[in-house]
Amino acid sequence: MIEKKEIRRQVLAIRDALTAREIEDKSRAVVSRLTGLAEVEQSVTLMVFLAFGNEVNLDGLIQWGWSRRKRIVVPYCHPGEGTLAAYRISSFAELDPGFYGIRAPRPGELRPVPPAEVDAVIVPGVAFDRRGCRIGYGGGYYDRFLGEAAYAARIGAAFACQIVPEIPQKPHDISVDAIATEAETIVAAWGRVNQQATDPAASLSL
Repeated sequence: MIEKKEIRRQVLAIRDALTAREIEDKSRAVVSRLTGLAEVEQSVTLMVFLAFGNEVNLDGLIQWGWSRRKRIVVPYCHPGEGTLAAYRISSFAELDPGFYGIRAPRPGELRPVPPAEVDAVIVPGVAFDRRGCRIGYGGGYYDRFLGEAAYAARIGAAFACQIVPEIPQKPHDISVDAIATEAETIVAAWGRVNQQATDPAASLSL
């Protein structure tokens, strides 16, 4: 099996070759699939990551959530502590470049939301497989946060080029329940869900 480091290198090279137009079009399709999931539609508190580099841009999902009066929270890294926290935002104007240049709420205006109150987490990743196994950027931030948000639906968002045959797992790695790409919605068999689906409107039945 290929090691995580090599999978990360290969997938990032492919993803980073996408054009701005491709990212825009594919991101729009990913958002459409996410909004078709019952766990996203029915959520009260929805955690959405803010795109960095050539990641899927989910600003459209955030706007959709606000239009439906959802409580939108975004991740905020505390690198000194090695932790990730969720903070509520009501406008993109509340964001500034933060850790690694990723947009984040301004430190003086943080509105924390406990992980236990999050209904669904849209999870970033460098690569995913169809079991829901995930490779992140190596910091372990999301593994630790998802361990605290035990009852939240865990939904990966990625481009189709980021789906790989198999990802090695360690005991501390936390998988996702589903992955939305521009091409399909994958319901994973590895984590808490034991069914296959490609219907973007399908419920994860958590």
